[in-house]
Amino acid sequence: MKNLTQVTINLIKAREALEAAKQAEANAVAELKEAYAQKGIKFNVVDGQKVAVERKARKSYDADTLLAMVSEEVFAMVTKTNIDATLFKSAVKMGVIKAEVEKAVVKATEYDSVRVTDIADYDSVRVTDIADETTDSESIAV
Repeated sequence: MKNLTQVTINLIKAREALEAAKQAEANAVAELKEAYAQKGIKFNVVDGQKVAVERKARKSYDADTLLAMVSEEVFAMVTKTNIDATLFKSAVKMGVIKAEVEKAVVKATEYDSVRVTDIADYDSVRVTDIADETTDSESIAV
């Protein structure tokens, strides 16, 4: 098994590198768009790869306007009903939705998540094995 401190450091460094790469890509895209605009071109071919600047559009739909302009049958055919998690939690908290209803309606899907938090204010951190709820004796000095 690898050293816990080293694998943790590897993840932190990888995330920092990923963030730096995303920023570098954003800067390169901005620079490319500006250069293409100055030259009046929409694409360039380098080393057998075509790099093009394309104008695309993300569409959003106004449900209220649609409902006002089509029949309820057509509206129902093209829309979905979703539960707003925040409003649902609030309704449960206020007692509008009973706990047994919440239990019957809510299906939780567990997943693993790795969270990196800046803990510069702490002197040391204990490594905890979440799965076993046990604490490893290794302490990481920060």
